[in-house]
Amino acid sequence: MRMKSFFNSGIIIASMILASCGGKSGKESEKKENGPGKSEPSMKAEMGSAKKDEAPVKKVDKKVDKKSSSKEIKELKKIGHFLDMWNDLYSKNEPVINKYQGMPIMALVTPVMGLVTSPQYDLLNSNNADGKFEGVLILAGKKAFVEKKGAILTFGYTYTLDKDKFGDSNKKGDVKVEQGKADLGKGYFSLKTWTERGGKKVAQSNYEFKKLADGSMIALVTTDSSFRNKRHQSFIFLHNGKAKYDFVVGKGKKGMEFKEVSFGPSGELNKDSALKLLNDSGFQLDKKGGIKDGNLVVDK
Repeated sequence: MRMKSFFNSGIIIASMILASCGGKSGKESEKKENGPGKSEPSMKAEMGSAKKDEAPVKKVDKKVDKKSSSKEIKELKKIGHFLDMWNDLYSKNEPVINKYQGMPIMALVTPVMGLVTSPQYDLLNSNNADGKFEGVLILAGKKAFVEKKGAILTFGYTYTLDKDKFGDSNKKGDVKVEQGKADLGKGYFSLKTWTERGGKKVAQSNYEFKKLADGSMIALVTTDSSFRNKRHQSFIFLHNGKAKYDFVVGKGKKGMEFKEVSFGPSGELNKDSALKLLNDSGFQLDKKGGIKDGNLVVDK
């Protein structure tokens, strides 16, 4: 199974989706996002000034950090380092995953989508300084913010669709929200995305990643969405480490109420505890497994 091609294609697709969500470019797009009655100069003035009850918003330096590379990351210093660290671990397991002869298990590569777009936020604060920074995300094309207080970073954006797009959760007037948090000290990353319609969430995805003491990483992803008016819910746990790629994959039971699950900044999971969490949260096990004797195997 060529999981590498699926992985690379997934990243490309994610980038294309973000780009397509950017809406129209130029003054017309700015006018719509700024809202009625706000000119471009007045909007820039608002962004450049500090509100009394918020940290000062600093001017965005769009220079790319040339020191950033694909080399192994030993210490988390930026949001994008979570992606670098995950990819480094994955690259060592990739040959084993690629030679798996069974049906492709897309759940083995899709969780990283929660990290793929995170470097955009680092570009809003290229000097990695404390404070609040605002600007337009290079892929999503949306006005966003990142705020850094020591080892803690929060980031996100909110916008409203101005026209129908593909899918049940992309209708004109839908409110799209992305909220993230990175605790560099604890090695914890979380990202929540959702779509609101009429004050209710019609789709949501929750991602968590954590670096463990042994240098490995775990990921937990839960999703709730709709396609052709049918609900689709999923549960994915991965443990990515040296000669280790444990996984627990589940799906929502018919008629189940979606529950947000989390291991939190101080929590940890392994394959057994993830299976218990899956069952306790009302999901149904699809498959579980990992690397054994140099091969990727699905538990029977």
